Parts: sequence; structure tokens; C-alpha cells
Amino acid sequence: MRRILPELILLITDAYTGQRPHLPYLLRIDPPPVRRVRNPHGYHLLFYRLYGEGLEVTVSVSGPYYQPRELRLSLPREGPLEIELWPERIYPFPSGATLLYGQVFREGRPLGGVRVLARTLFEEILTRTDTQGSFVLFPRRVEGRRLLRRGQGLFIPGPRGGRRISLQVETPQGMIIRRHPRWPVGEETRIQVEVRP
Repeated sequence: MRRILPELILLITDAYTGQRPHLPYLLRIDPPPVRRVRNPHGYHLLFYRLYGEGLEVTVSVSGPYYQPRELRLSLPREGPLEIELWPERIYPFPSGATLLYGQVFREGRPLGGVRVLARTLFEEILTRTDTQGSFVLFPRRVEGRRLLRRGQGLFIPGPRGGRRISLQVETPQGMIIRRHPRWPVGEETRIQVEVRP
């Protein structure tokens, strides 16, 4: 008996928890598969029953708590594709989460679609602003023994091991703004960035 394999395997994860999303989201696939199965491990198996020729599909993921994602893929595709959902500002972060919230403006108006990159001693963390110009960042590799202790506070070390991280805001037109804020552990830190015309 011939075994039919899926042409696309998706694994959707929550960027904050690193696990399957525990909050609602909507997965759209265009064109839709002939058969779609979600196995107990959280993988979405998509069967198109292609014979020979490839197929272009668009995968969209959206939901109130996550930034929308859209990918265009050619099928068949070997191996699973992981789609990481990045939290929106309204995501129910736990109390004591280490967060860096921000908003980007131009002439007093929120600026959406701006690339925001934070560099720490441990990693680079990338996101984009939403339609309200807002972004949220959180460290993903925080290890207690590698944090920077100053007085009563703990800080995420910057790229050179000091108390200031590197924050880079890049507009779609290529303008780059750099800031060097402190990022205390267990607190919500807010920053506003004004893009000059």
C-alpha cells in the first residue's frame, strides 16, 4: 500500500513561551489543502496530493494576541516549517515579566511596519511595530548567573557587557535610529522613538 505524505508540515509556536500557543489564533491556507490534520504533537499536516508539479501557497496566521504573519511557499516542501508568533501589546504577559515596550512616531503620528532590533550580550531580538507604532521585546535567553547586578537591581547586559543594550529602529525608507536604554530584569521598561523627517 502506497503511503501518502503531506506536502507541507507546519509547527506554530508562541515566541514568548516557546511552546504551542495557548491563546487563540486563526490559520488560513490558500489554496486550502485537500486534507488537513493536526497531530497530538501540534503539527499541522497539509495534504494536497500533488503529482509532479509544484504549487504556490500562502499561509497566514492572525489573532488578537499575536502579530499577523504571512508566508508564501512552494510545495512540496521537505521537513517541518516552524512559524513563530510574536506577541502583540495586549498579550497577557505574567506579572514580573522582563519587557521593553515602545512606540515609534513621525511628526506625532504612530509609525507602523518599522523594524526594531535589540542587541544584548546573549542575543539579537527582532520585531516590527504594529499599526499603532507599538512594539514589545522580551529577552529569550536570560540566565541568572550571567545577568548584571548593580545595587539592588538586575539588568540584561548589553553587547559589551555593560548596563545599556543596543536598540536599533529602522524605517521602511532605510532611516536608522539608535538608542542605548537600560533593561532592568522583572520590570516593564518603556521607550518612545521619534523619527525625524
